[in-house]
Amino acid sequence: MFLHFPLVFVVLYGLVLVREGLTAGLVISLMLATSGIFAFVAHLFFIARGHSQFQTPMSLFILLATLFASLAQAVVSVKLLAA
Repeated sequence: MFLHFPLVFVVLYGLVLVREGLTAGLVISLMLATSGIFAFVAHLFFIARGHSQFQTPMSLFILLATLFASLAQAVVSVKLLAA
């Protein structure tokens, strides 16, 4: 919890930078997308090790939603960085 709270400010700062059209905002966006993909993979590891709390329908829905949103964000960020 203590680690996640300060990250909210980094994400919000990145959002401001994206709105201003700065490359640094897209870099933060790409880092956020990467962290979402990493979270998905890490939780798959926990599921594979038998942690049943990650196998509930809601947990699986959140994991899949995180993966799809992160992949979409990564694609958009990369395209905008390449432009």
